[in-house]
Amino acid sequence: MRFELRHDVVVARPIDEVFSALALPEHLERVIRLSPMATRFELLGTRSGPTPATMIARFEFGERVRMLGGLYTAEFAMRGEQTVDSEAKQVDYRTSSTGGAQIRVHKVRTFAQCAEGTRVSEVVSGDAAPGLHWIARRSARAAHVDHMSRYPDLFEKPAW
Repeated sequence: MRFELRHDVVVARPIDEVFSALALPEHLERVIRLSPMATRFELLGTRSGPTPATMIARFEFGERVRMLGGLYTAEFAMRGEQTVDSEAKQVDYRTSSTGGAQIRVHKVRTFAQCAEGTRVSEVVSGDAAPGLHWIARRSARAAHVDHMSRYPDLFEKPAW
């Protein structure tokens, strides 16, 4: 069963700086760990994409999802691939669960210069197993907005 959502944030930094922090593989772990749901991360590798302006990163991470009002917590192992197009200032991000209930997420992140800095827009479409899709629909929006609201933190805290 499908779910879809969209959200935008403005980061008060130049587009090249924001794109680098939110798109390039060397920063991918920091971006994923902005989510309080993230439990682990491993970059599996990078390679050139189909054009000189693209790069592909493969990765795995874990997410802990609270269910039933926090009475139950489920751990999901996810595997993903992110294609970065530096010319188009776009990230195409696809993940899927590696075991248990099937969840797939496709996220397109775009960047645009605006008067306040850089507008980061994300369109997320996902597919979850029947039953789980109700939880995904309810929690995905809040989790997505929370995660994106933390993007400016990447510029306030030192890299680790």
